[in-house]
Amino acid sequence: MKRHAPENAPTAQPAALPSWLPALPMATPILLWLAYHPADQGWLAYVALVPWFFYLIVETRVRRACVMTFLVWTAFFSIGMNWLRYTSGLGGVVIAAVLGLEMFVFAWLVRRWLSRRNDAVGWAVLGAMFIGWEFLRVYLMGGFPWFLLGHTQHAYAPLVQCADLGGVPLVALPAAIINALLAGLAARRLAGRPAGKDLAVAFSAVAALLAAMTGYGVWRLKSLPRVPALQVGLVQGNIPQDIKDATRFDNYDPMIPLREHQRLSEAVAPQANLICWAETMYPFVIQPKYPENEAALRKMAARLHRAMLVGVIAHEADGREFNTVLLTDANGKPAGRYDKRHLVLVAEFMPFKKIAPWLINVIEKIVSLKGFGNIEAGERLEVMEVNGKRFGALICFDSMWPDEARAYAEQEADFLVCLSNDGWFKESEQLDQILCATAFRCVENRIGMARCTNTGISAFIGADGSITEFVVNGQTKSVKGSTVAMVEGRAARTLFTAWGDWVGKLCLMLAGFLGLLGPSRKPPPKQGEAPSPPALESEPVNPT
Repeated sequence: MKRHAPENAPTAQPAALPSWLPALPMATPILLWLAYHPADQGWLAYVALVPWFFYLIVETRVRRACVMTFLVWTAFFSIGMNWLRYTSGLGGVVIAAVLGLEMFVFAWLVRRWLSRRNDAVGWAVLGAMFIGWEFLRVYLMGGFPWFLLGHTQHAYAPLVQCADLGGVPLVALPAAIINALLAGLAARRLAGRPAGKDLAVAFSAVAALLAAMTGYGVWRLKSLPRVPALQVGLVQGNIPQDIKDATRFDNYDPMIPLREHQRLSEAVAPQANLICWAETMYPFVIQPKYPENEAALRKMAARLHRAMLVGVIAHEADGREFNTVLLTDANGKPAGRYDKRHLVLVAEFMPFKKIAPWLINVIEKIVSLKGFGNIEAGERLEVMEVNGKRFGALICFDSMWPDEARAYAEQEADFLVCLSNDGWFKESEQLDQILCATAFRCVENRIGMARCTNTGISAFIGADGSITEFVVNGQTKSVKGSTVAMVEGRAARTLFTAWGDWVGKLCLMLAGFLGLLGPSRKPPPKQGEAPSPPALESEPVNPT
């Protein structure tokens, strides 16, 4: 039976939080950064969030939890996007701060949820809420699909295969839940309490989920057929970005990179059915005012007698400008076009340009780009065809989102081609990060891809996500050359192609509903009874 303190006894207070607590969450940015390239220690994804989750669980003061979350994630994105120093200067810090504000809101929702259910079930839900919030980040305010937790698992082939069921969110879900449960366990130990049966059950459940996903992946890898599609040649010209810019502003002879691409194309033409040039590698603008520019491209394809997929800048008669790929068939006739749909902030489009044009000068002073930001987003999404094989084209940033690749799969495309520049970021880890993220598009839809870049990393990606990089003298970055290989075709129909990002959407709805649901109404503790310590509110206590 319960023992009640005398009426005049002082009210017991929960134990004070340790003095080192505010410093602990700042371990998360470091550990999480190490989980991605260049360190690429994917196993850290299972513990990297623990310090931050632990703070959210034990710090019941909402304002402090939200501010700390803002600092943690602003620091992480600033460190992770260090490669923006080549293009954006202080712009990278501004973007990191905006992303940190998004996580500020997430912390507010989490604290509302944990004030209602702060036990093993609540912590498991916290992990799922994080996955939902990641999914929201992919699309919110134009979207930022970089540094998704699932991307850290790219090297674990069996686990990655589950992307054909539920995309990147499903691959990341076990790691997020394990982080939250470990944080809850640490919170209980801090309070001097045992782990509890509820945590043991939760850990067993997530371990069973991880084992089932791994088992599915092993089976998928063994049973997935290899379907040949088309011999595709990739031309990697390795034109430094400063030379490309000089060509754009008439400070460099455009015929020099053009002749080099022609030479490299001739080397692969005998074996290739389709020859690809990277994003914007054709040095002349395609526009009605100068029809000879497009005519020269057609003559080149006819001379080689090979279909060519080439990245260009296209100007329309109404003044609009697009980042485009053009398909020319082996006879020199136009055969398809795709305009980039996901544009890079500042480099390709300026926000608020029409309603506040004065902002352009302000933005150009912050970042190191001038004369950019005039590209329009494309709308068309049509499958192209070469030698009876259908394929979908993507440009650079497009491959970070799952939508376009999935749409092509729904249109019965046999394979994908992605053209990218990547010269903006020299030899940084950005090149590795975008390649590994792009491979998820292939697994999600069980479709092969040829990826052609300017400076690296060009590659052929299988329907199982395996990557065969283009290597010259042991190097994949800042190298010149051309290669040809058989790109894999569509190997199977998938649940992801049919249902899309259903895991991410469910987790987002969970985050929104439970966060807005808010704390439960509890009667105040009776006089002489201690309030429940943080992280233990919902745990049954044995009577003394």
